[in-house]
Amino acid sequence: MVDDHVQRLGSGSVEMAMIRHAATRIAPAFIRRFAQIRPDIEMVVEEFSTSAQIEALLSAEIDVGFVLLPASHSALTIEQIHSERMMLAVSDGHPCADSALAFPLPLSAFAHDRFIVPHGQGSSANHDEIISICRQAGFRPKTLESCDDQTCMGLVRAGMGVLFAPVATQPVSTEGIRLIEIEDPVPTLKIGLAWRKDDPSASLRLFRDQTRQTDAPVEQAPI
Repeated sequence: MVDDHVQRLGSGSVEMAMIRHAATRIAPAFIRRFAQIRPDIEMVVEEFSTSAQIEALLSAEIDVGFVLLPASHSALTIEQIHSERMMLAVSDGHPCADSALAFPLPLSAFAHDRFIVPHGQGSSANHDEIISICRQAGFRPKTLESCDDQTCMGLVRAGMGVLFAPVATQPVSTEGIRLIEIEDPVPTLKIGLAWRKDDPSASLRLFRDQTRQTDAPVEQAPI
């Protein structure tokens, strides 16, 4: 989760929500930088799905959200702030697990696998994007829906399917799983910053402006 020391910082406030991937890897750099510049502004951070963030923004429960793209609403401004190439997670017993160490594999090599898709809006590629990219590779994939990214990784370990996951997971220890680079095209995880178009908050404007000026290194976190 986001570091404790950046969650509450004095008077004034920006209430924000974010998807898990942003909370663990993207947002901390933005928040730490803003805290250094404006320690008088309190930041309150919660973890919501993208759909829950949009509802919370529309009801003014939060000021800003880190959402999974694509996302849109006529009352909101949403700007992309991060993009990340996906790799394919397979079990270490998969026939391709040891053959992709030197070069990317074509997605068609996995035409007979089942592609695991999370129900929620987390850090994995969505159903429509998977279908589209697999069709470009010459096949229509079999899919298996699961409740969240953690459960999906458990299914991968069990050899029940493959899963598109962000490149940022590569350096992390993933017992029982191999991450394989795939030839283009591959899904890309995109994260955007969302806020109400009519929100006059000066604190929010300062946070938005600082976010645009800050490069956010991806921080490693367990899958």
